[in-house]
Amino acid sequence: MPDSRFGSEPRAEPRRLAPSGRAAGSSLATPDAILSSSESGTTPTVSAEGAGRSNKKNASMACEACKVSKRKCDGYQPCSNCVATRKPCNYDPSQDGRRKQSRKRRIDELELRSQALEKLLISLKASSSSEALQLLELIKSDATLDQILAFLDAHPGRFPDEARATLSPSPPPLTGQQRRMLTLTELTDNPTYTVPAAPWTTVTGDDFFVSHLISAYLSWYHWYYHNFDERLFLDAMSSGNLDSVYCSPFLVNAVLGMGCMFSDHPAVYAKPGDPSSRGQHFYDEAYRLWLLEAAKPSLTNIQGFTIMIMIAAFSGKDRVSSMSLKQLEDMIPKLLRQHQKSLQNQTISEDLRRSLVIVQWAAHLYNTGFGTGFLMPPANPKPVIEDPYAAEVWQSHLTPWTPYPLLQDPISLPLHTLYHHVCELYLIVPDAQSLAFADFTTMSTDEKLHAARNIDARFMEWYQSLPPRFQFEDSTFLTTPMTIDLVLSLHHFRLMPWNWMIPSVKKTSQATADSVEDSEGAVQEEADEVIREAREMCLEIVAVTTRVLIAADASFGPVFQTLMTAQTGILAASFLLSGNLNSAEEEEMLLQIMRILVRCSRQRNLVKGVTHMLLKTAEDQFAATVGGEVPPGGVSEALVELLTVIVKDLAWEEQDHLTFSSQYPNHIKVKEDPDVQLSQLLETWASLKVHEEDLPVATGDDHAGGGKQQDA
Repeated sequence: MPDSRFGSEPRAEPRRLAPSGRAAGSSLATPDAILSSSESGTTPTVSAEGAGRSNKKNASMACEACKVSKRKCDGYQPCSNCVATRKPCNYDPSQDGRRKQSRKRRIDELELRSQALEKLLISLKASSSSEALQLLELIKSDATLDQILAFLDAHPGRFPDEARATLSPSPPPLTGQQRRMLTLTELTDNPTYTVPAAPWTTVTGDDFFVSHLISAYLSWYHWYYHNFDERLFLDAMSSGNLDSVYCSPFLVNAVLGMGCMFSDHPAVYAKPGDPSSRGQHFYDEAYRLWLLEAAKPSLTNIQGFTIMIMIAAFSGKDRVSSMSLKQLEDMIPKLLRQHQKSLQNQTISEDLRRSLVIVQWAAHLYNTGFGTGFLMPPANPKPVIEDPYAAEVWQSHLTPWTPYPLLQDPISLPLHTLYHHVCELYLIVPDAQSLAFADFTTMSTDEKLHAARNIDARFMEWYQSLPPRFQFEDSTFLTTPMTIDLVLSLHHFRLMPWNWMIPSVKKTSQATADSVEDSEGAVQEEADEVIREAREMCLEIVAVTTRVLIAADASFGPVFQTLMTAQTGILAASFLLSGNLNSAEEEEMLLQIMRILVRCSRQRNLVKGVTHMLLKTAEDQFAATVGGEVPPGGVSEALVELLTVIVKDLAWEEQDHLTFSSQYPNHIKVKEDPDVQLSQLLETWASLKVHEEDLPVATGDDHAGGGKQQDA
């Protein structure tokens, strides 16, 4: 059971049926006529008749407040006692023993499930997609509902998403004034932490949904990109204190927006069923509050701002993120100057001091993460202060954790120590970043090899200093998102300099041609030897990366993926597609990575765009082959066909390229064209598709265009 030091105890009781999103003292509708705010667009109210009642009745159950105070409850909503004491009046319909009401709820649930199945049947009849045909065969084979849902989870896309929405985890919001009944999955969903929606957000009044998102954020995101002390944040949020230094509506809405990236709840979409709108409603609310704050450099503003930067990136709007990082650089020194005197004379509280250290390290991780993603050398110096959990006292500090909302038993983890190891790693990364994206350009071949070996040795020395249970190869390895991301980060950053030692396929071909004219050929032989070593190191790193990704997917997939899964998988797949597919084993690694990226794309729009980019780049490579002869390490027709089958689950739409504003690089082409970017490529391919539709269908002998003329 999670420690009480978090200020807000984990939920041990089942969730009550009534949405609880309202300020204290506000009114609710009767338990059997509850409407969520997302369904009705209004806040439930009590009729005037109920407010002045005097008649008594036999209550079928007592409200929660009356149970605690052991008073007789009249069963009204709100009851007389709660009206008199101005307390929230909440009922748990699952405790209602009256057979008539219990039977009515059961009938309502069956009716709603019947409607969902009818909608699924209509979708099957109207769809011509291959997923619908596969699903139909599964249904005909008498598959259970759980098997059907597992199929839908493993095949993300528009049709499966629509079908899944009708069945799990809860039916989609209904139009008009109809009620939304809760499914068994939602009834057994107990958020790790319970916090109120009010007064923190206006997007929803549902305490359960807010608690759900906060718990998801703390389970999957918080212990890598660590923006605040979770105990101080939860205590302040639970208290509802708007004057707290450690919590604000802006920060809460930013956290809720990021929590949407790690949830499959239907309400995470600003536009129902639109994956590109995931978390957008909370992001918009945070942005509105940010404008009101006028970029004031307060602690919570900086904490929320860093999270918003990453939300924009996850959504495929990283052009905004890169500009925002520059603003972040200006805000932190201003924040520190506000507390300079108390820091110098040591009158500052330990909580506030640690919080200031946390934001400085968070900024370093964000800047370094974006720098490696966009292939830029470090722009800022490393932190000169110790990381927030470097002290020995944190080494034995254990925190209960579960991969919420997945239903798994809680385990105690040294999460603060894990974050300390992340900080240690990020003291090495800027040196590798500088080496790959700046220093290599002025080095000789020999110098490059020596530098790459040295930085790799530093990475491995850090890794071998970790406790065995944090090392993937050890039999005691703990499979958690944090430990997985720790290992993925290592291999991602190791791959970066080794990969940049290998020239592009085009440059390699040119160098080979030039070496024929070199009578001695010694220089070219030395360069070839260095490239061979770099390629072997890259293949070794990619092989380990693939095994880690598969292990993580087996533990948490197909719906949930760890924070570093996408970034590491994209770089590994890009290396393989850069002329390094020389065996069936390497092709299988690529296929495995692409399957995982497609699953990850359900929660991050950026990954959807990059995965589509990888497929289109592979198609372009095959189309460029002369006479159908695949060059060494190149992409074969059979591989393109397999990749197409996998990536079709993205359900890429004709206008999807318009949802991106991204400068994410194409790691396959960037060595030849440093300016090539995701948005530019997606727009180019979309334009080519439009022009191709005006062309006659190619014959079966014309493989270069045959696959693209098929009717979608």
